[in-house]
Amino acid sequence: MGCRLICTGSDDWTDQELVEFYRIETSLVQANIPIETDRGRSDEGDPWFVLCNANTGEIVVHFARFDGSFVAAGPALNISARMRDFRALIEAQIASHPLVVPEAGRGRRKTQ
Repeated sequence: MGCRLICTGSDDWTDQELVEFYRIETSLVQANIPIETDRGRSDEGDPWFVLCNANTGEIVVHFARFDGSFVAAGPALNISARMRDFRALIEAQIASHPLVVPEAGRGRRKTQ
């Protein structure tokens, strides 16, 4: 049974939320996409986190939390997604955007 995080209105990302962001970063790096991350707070104090292509500076995906919900948006997404359950938002984005990752035990790659 996985951890389900519900927005609590905290002023910053929790340690578990940061783990999820870095899990995404690791998946992208394993797919040979160089990634840089940044995070901060909006003028209203809401936290945001962005993953960018390190070679081009283009945003891969941007996350924010406000009004009791988590939001994911980016050029690779067909639409922005908004959910109260953070883990469900992350899982939905991963499921709808399969990555090329190294196949276990071989030099080949496969689509996840």
